[in-house]
Amino acid sequence: MIRHYVITLILVLGLGLAGAPRSALAQSAPEIDNRVEATIAAQLEAFRAQDIPRAWSYASPLIQNLFGDQDQFARMVEQGYPMVWHPLTYRFGAARMTQTGVFQQVEVIDRDGQSHLLIYEMVEIAGDWRINGVHYMPQPPASV
Repeated sequence: MIRHYVITLILVLGLGLAGAPRSALAQSAPEIDNRVEATIAAQLEAFRAQDIPRAWSYASPLIQNLFGDQDQFARMVEQGYPMVWHPLTYRFGAARMTQTGVFQQVEVIDRDGQSHLLIYEMVEIAGDWRINGVHYMPQPPASV
């Protein structure tokens, strides 16, 4: 299951996150950014509170179909994305809009104080933004 995310990450990087003009989307960039960030923050807060049904509700239909139920989804997040499972804090970076959705950078600080750069793939479903994948971006090694 985690392999799906690696394949998606390769595809995203291979495409270079190329996007359509902003006019291809109905809302303006700030409105989209606010709604996208609110969805991601809500899921992170749900994981922090261990409210799995609420965290599951922010996953796109693709993700829900991939994992089948919230328990399998929770296990995948706990094992594959521990920084999301127990985030200490997080902050939003740049967002890139495409014809199919939004890619939102999020820096998550885990409980050990380690920084992790994630790219959230967001899709709009019936007027609501849903999380369609999370891609881990390895950080370059610190220079001496």
